[in-house]
Amino acid sequence: MELILLPGLDGTGLLFGPLIKCLPKDLKARPVSYPLSPLTYLQLAEYVKEHLPKDEDFVIIAESFSGPIACLLAQNPPSNLKKVIFVATFLSTPRPSLIKTINYLPVGHLTRLLPDFAVKALLLGSGANDELISLFRKTLKSVPPNVIHSRLKEISKLKLNCDKIPIDCSYIQATGDRLVANARLEDFNVVSNRIRVHQVAGPHFILQANPKECANIMIEEIELL
Repeated sequence: MELILLPGLDGTGLLFGPLIKCLPKDLKARPVSYPLSPLTYLQLAEYVKEHLPKDEDFVIIAESFSGPIACLLAQNPPSNLKKVIFVATFLSTPRPSLIKTINYLPVGHLTRLLPDFAVKALLLGSGANDELISLFRKTLKSVPPNVIHSRLKEISKLKLNCDKIPIDCSYIQATGDRLVANARLEDFNVVSNRIRVHQVAGPHFILQANPKECANIMIEEIELL
């Protein structure tokens, strides 16, 4: 069994580090890094499709920005895709007014402009240490601003447009998520008749803020297969 990790807005997969450290050594976890160029959700889904395991059974972990990509892939899943675990994500614009505001900000300088207390309050949680904050800033800085803006525009025009997902799904919901409204969870009830919801205390970046509990949930979900 292999875990295919689809990243958040940065698209690098670097922020999966804390989670991977908490997973069993015998469970393969492979992040998929997205191209550093502006691509639509449909284009990204095609890109990811080419990087999925061909023979080995696998589970997709879709974080934040990547929820719609996983949903597209699961519409007509290959036989070796056994489950999708959505994490702090959405299938329609999560908070329209917030996304619109962010689109006007100088995203290229966001890591420099946001002080540590704001990063903790909005994204990483009050328990975030200097190492995690540094990883967050370094990761965002590695992505060209035009790519971030392109992905934000994809989010801003996102509308639920998925058929029923025919495979097992679950959702890890961050109870302190300030970026994804609780109401967005209803979108997943529309596309899946078999979705289990796990609530985990923490902010939007729940895989980074509370990786151990999230890893335990993933292990539990895999054991159900």
